[in-house]
Amino acid sequence: MNAAQTTQNAAGVVAVATQSGSRRHLRGRRGGLEGMPHMPLDILFEIFGFLHPRDVLNLARTSKAFRALLMSRDSTPFWKQARRKLKTLPDPPYYLSEPAYANLLFFPHCHICLKPNIQSIIWIFAARFCSACFRSSFTLRTTGQEKLMWQMTNVDGNPFQMANLVYSEKIIRKHKGKVYKSEIETMGMEWAALKNYEEREKYILDRRVFVAECKAFTERLSEWKETYDATKSSELNDLKQERLRAVKERLYEEGWGYILDNAEWGPTVNEHLIDLKAVNKPSRLTDKTYLKTALETYRLQNIPRTAKTDREPGFAELAHMPSIRTLIMQDESNDVVKEALRVLLYSIPNLIAQWTDANEQMFARKALDALGDNFQGFTEDPAALLDLAIVSFVCTRCDRTGLRWPGILAHPCLRARRAPYFLTTTYDCAVFHHTITAPYHDAPFLGREFTVFDQHARITRAVVSACGLDPNMATYDEVEGCGVRFVSSVLGCNNWEQVEDWHGVCQSFMSSPEYAHAGTVIDVASHFALASEQLKAVARKRELWILSNTALVTSPDKVFGCCMCPAFGEYSDILSHLRIAHGVWESESKLMDRYLYLHEDSKRQGAPRVWVTL
Repeated sequence: MNAAQTTQNAAGVVAVATQSGSRRHLRGRRGGLEGMPHMPLDILFEIFGFLHPRDVLNLARTSKAFRALLMSRDSTPFWKQARRKLKTLPDPPYYLSEPAYANLLFFPHCHICLKPNIQSIIWIFAARFCSACFRSSFTLRTTGQEKLMWQMTNVDGNPFQMANLVYSEKIIRKHKGKVYKSEIETMGMEWAALKNYEEREKYILDRRVFVAECKAFTERLSEWKETYDATKSSELNDLKQERLRAVKERLYEEGWGYILDNAEWGPTVNEHLIDLKAVNKPSRLTDKTYLKTALETYRLQNIPRTAKTDREPGFAELAHMPSIRTLIMQDESNDVVKEALRVLLYSIPNLIAQWTDANEQMFARKALDALGDNFQGFTEDPAALLDLAIVSFVCTRCDRTGLRWPGILAHPCLRARRAPYFLTTTYDCAVFHHTITAPYHDAPFLGREFTVFDQHARITRAVVSACGLDPNMATYDEVEGCGVRFVSSVLGCNNWEQVEDWHGVCQSFMSSPEYAHAGTVIDVASHFALASEQLKAVARKRELWILSNTALVTSPDKVFGCCMCPAFGEYSDILSHLRIAHGVWESESKLMDRYLYLHEDSKRQGAPRVWVTL
């Protein structure tokens, strides 16, 4: 047996057996309740005055001794004393015992199948029913009911007087026009056991009194329950607000005041905090319950998304990682799995790093296979290989070229929400059904399937050589930083020269049908010449002017991401998303970097082409 093992008997009484392990040695006699049933009655009377009726019933279920004490008729004063804590609670009707009354009011389980969390009470029957038991136990009218009514109104003696007494609304309890099948069957057996007219008349009169009392009880208790629930809800809400205030005080002490005082985007800090399970509890905050989890979860939920975030694994990728999949599929209770997942949250950065490393190796292998044996020295250093200026990839779904590591991880085409080939288990299907309704970022990453090495590397190699760098060793950043500009040998006119950087030269060759074939020799010098220092200086000023006067939001090909969720789209779409999904109505000048960012796919590669003259 484990440290705690739970069993349940037919009556729904739950008992917990514990196994004592190694304990710290305590001096003196350990306390217990085993002697409590033998205390003097006046002391017990005082004790039960401090207990809720729910606590008294729980106590009666702990042992045979307590059950014998509290379930006897002599214990009625104890129950009444406990009910005094609920000042407006009506006394139970004559047909309900004190324990049954407490069970009805404070234990939300179905009275037939014991299904938990049944909040609605059918007062006229003094019982709770789950939806399944209600459907099977209640009906509008039964053959037994018709037969019983006929028997009751056709008896020897005075049938007219009996017919006047027998009125189904007076002797049969109903809920929304439906009768309880079991009650009709019981009434039929009781009626059959009666011997003469006098007994039958008394039976019907007793039923009329009983049903009238049930209806009166329904009115009294439904009003009390409504008031009690409203009061209880208000008290619980007050406790939650008190706990929230205490948490905020602790956050100030921990140095989070700048967040609490300057929450400029998204829902308010209070709404963020109250969503946390560790905060949203109707209990006072203590040093013991002030969990680090609350702070860590708050931090995780409030880190704004950036373009770098789009390069991380989404829901599907994390769900298919062996450590997470094995944990979820283990044969344990949901609570155990949830707790294990909560602990695993602290390992998410490591899981992201593992996923990124695996994809880095995969793209490096694609590049090595295409570049040949001359680059095998990069086998042990895939990051250095992917940094080379000549290494880029093509998306086979949209034919986009120039996709580089690590930005390629954010390319939307590679997050496919179509049904993948690995839907072979219920787990895989569940993950897929989530991703088809979730943002693209949560879909599986299919970079292996939908990318190939960019064969325009021969053009890039020639242009890098024209920049005066070694194409086999020059990194992308080195070529970007060399500052070389080229002048077109064929497009200049009237002292105006077209000046472009190495990206522009590469694009000129890639778009020319003459150089589309792999065997064509790339002769950069026949089309472009290196710009002089004077011409470069003028061109750079012109480039900066163009970039500073080109608004990102007016570019139709620019894609933006939301800082608060994985959504992305054109500027008009993402602006509508911010207003509808997050309630952001800030001026457009305040949106960039605070509420949205430029998507990785839309970042400019290289400087714009310019026309300059000296």
